[in-house]
Amino acid sequence: MIEIEKYEKQLKTKIEMFPGQFINNSKWTKLFKELSSNPIETKKCLIKSVFDNILREIEIPSADKFNESFSKTGTNDNITFGGPCAFKEIEQIIFPQEWTSDRQMRNQKSIIKILKI
Repeated sequence: MIEIEKYEKQLKTKIEMFPGQFINNSKWTKLFKELSSNPIETKKCLIKSVFDNILREIEIPSADKFNESFSKTGTNDNITFGGPCAFKEIEQIIFPQEWTSDRQMRNQKSIIKILKI
């Protein structure tokens, strides 16, 4: 069995373990396109995969750069996510009210908190 078939089988098995239904690709695409059209409001979010409990950060691009980050069936090769991700693999999406990011300034490490109201 080739890797893609193995992945699809594992994904199907994981999804079948959940009692509810997952959003289909066209609805995920519509959601991310809507978020992209308002980049000032939402610049990133956290995604949880059905395969693990790790929350991965996803950048929400501006509408003109949407196709660089997303396809009709998932995320493109994304360093913060660890590679491409099929939309059907997403269990949960989270929009934190506060972000902490590390920045290097004059050889000092500072933590900046960005509040989203």
